[in-house]
Amino acid sequence: MVGTARRHWAFTVAPLAVGALLLSACGGGAGQGGGSNVQVREMTGNDINPQPADQLKDGGNLNLPLVQWPQQWNYNQVQGVGVDLALVSRALIPEVFLSEADGTVRPNPDVLTEWKLLSTEPQVIQFTINPKARWSDGTPITYQDFVATWKARNGTDTAYQPASTAGWQDVSSVERGADDRDVRITFAKVYAEWQGLLQFLYPASHYATPEQFNEDWVGQLPVTAGPFKVKSMDNTAKVLVLERDPNWWGEKPKLDTITFKTVPASAQPQAFQAGDIDAVDIGPDVATFQTIQQVPNAVIRKALAPDWRVLNFSARPGTPLADVAVRTALFKGIDRTALGKAVLGPIVPDVRPLNNHIFVEGQKGYQDNGAPYDFDPQQAQAELDAAGWKLAEGNPIRAKDGTPLRITLTIPSGIPTSSNEAQIFQQQLKNIGVDLQISTVDLNAWQTQYLQTGNFELLNMAWEGTPFPISSVTSIYTFDPGNVNQNYGRIPDTTGINELFRQANEELDEAKRIELANKIDQAAWQEGFSLPLYQRPDAWGVRKDLANYGAFGFAEVDFTKVGFTR
Repeated sequence: MVGTARRHWAFTVAPLAVGALLLSACGGGAGQGGGSNVQVREMTGNDINPQPADQLKDGGNLNLPLVQWPQQWNYNQVQGVGVDLALVSRALIPEVFLSEADGTVRPNPDVLTEWKLLSTEPQVIQFTINPKARWSDGTPITYQDFVATWKARNGTDTAYQPASTAGWQDVSSVERGADDRDVRITFAKVYAEWQGLLQFLYPASHYATPEQFNEDWVGQLPVTAGPFKVKSMDNTAKVLVLERDPNWWGEKPKLDTITFKTVPASAQPQAFQAGDIDAVDIGPDVATFQTIQQVPNAVIRKALAPDWRVLNFSARPGTPLADVAVRTALFKGIDRTALGKAVLGPIVPDVRPLNNHIFVEGQKGYQDNGAPYDFDPQQAQAELDAAGWKLAEGNPIRAKDGTPLRITLTIPSGIPTSSNEAQIFQQQLKNIGVDLQISTVDLNAWQTQYLQTGNFELLNMAWEGTPFPISSVTSIYTFDPGNVNQNYGRIPDTTGINELFRQANEELDEAKRIELANKIDQAAWQEGFSLPLYQRPDAWGVRKDLANYGAFGFAEVDFTKVGFTR
């Protein structure tokens, strides 16, 4: 999840450091506002070599790479949320809801047999848990696991450290219904995207106290409930081996084992060439794309995904970027069209700037609200002048009160996309009198010591979207003085973003909710919150005989169906 940060299904968004990718809102075409007349692309499918189970070999080991070795294995904890952990968790931790290639969601029949909205005043939803579902320690999955999740993620007890409280903060109670398998969730106020309330479910036995939630999953997976279980975990070599769980009640997996090994993003193409891994996330890396094209018995699978690259800004007091006028001026000093073409090259020939903070192209609701902030170096220089950052004769760097306009961009080591973008930013901003310094830090420290602590001025990364684009980004764009959530740059709310999110998350009418979401986006542009760069391609290099795996788009991997063709 390097150079990225991700949300999860509250779907919360997660950061992707590698260039990042995954899910976001409803699929299908969308009208487009603003000044663009470009045809909006559609997200309707994926590219995974779909094969029926009877066409696959029974057995085998799948080798998959992780960019970052998770230290916190609780995906819902602030230091756990990330794409690498999400991938592993799909084999081990029960997913309450599943997303399809067209952006729709459905209850996971292995976890829920029924899913209802019982009433709207108050809003009450009912989950009926599959009677066969149980944890690896033998205890059944019950309403108590949902109660523990609510208490951990509703924000009332600050000793818990959740990645997001979206949705759960609006829940007034989680109770037992007719029996222990019947869950009743009552909301204190309407929560529009209630279908995305929860992705991964964890056991109350290791979730019921802040200590359990924050610490029980550090360096270990104490309990699981998936088609696979942990065979071995080596925190030194950073290798995790999974094997079929004979107690799994759902469809039997085709694979015997899955081996997750930590491989730096820059080394993954060579590892794939050597046969050490069976799939590689190409994302926006042209060099990897070109390498995979030359590998015998390999294919490249591509889909349009709801993930995007972004340049995050910090509003730390005492720095130039604390001034919104400087932040928005820098927006106009960056040529995102040239950046996208330089970084993506042949992967996405028609790449163009992403001009929305909430929706990506292909999602219902996408409209171009960013045109006023497009590349305009003359305007950028005029705005920096007006903000007091002047160019003195003979000096290429602007200054104010004797202080040069010097800004640092923090990037993770071993991530080619982050490095390539950084060099382009540096040259482009130099042209408007900004001295951009590039600070490369250790990949693992990048997330915990820089991103999550707000210890940066500029930071480029990727967000992984979800089928619920409004609720899932609430934790990114709202400002809470007492909780960072995922507003890592601590950008304040001076344009009414918090109130607009409150209205949007309570609005059941889809058209009105989309209208409010675009007002949020317009406010985010005015706030100089962050600069969306381009929609990240979902491109994967995989073994030709690997089935039901590759570029998933809106969908997600089902490890019971992944295997090798005969």
